[in-house]
Amino acid sequence: MASIEKRPDKGKKIGYLVRRRLGGSADGTWQSETFDQKARAVTFKLAVEACGRYWPDNWIKGLGTRGSRGGGARSAGALR
Repeated sequence: MASIEKRPDKGKKIGYLVRRRLGGSADGTWQSETFDQKARAVTFKLAVEACGRYWPDNWIKGLGTRGSRGGGARSAGALR
């Protein structure tokens, strides 16, 4: 199961960290993605859970989903 943590960055902006263990196992490696909007974090969390706790298809860490517009991680916009 993935989780969302509300986290301030150094500039006091609020970010939302989606964390999960690779494959959902207790000994799996922790993986995370940070979002600047809670709605995007929730959408990503649901997508991770629907994909068996793996990254969604076409997801590029820090960039978002290839071909989407406006959604994506905090560090950059989605690829177009």
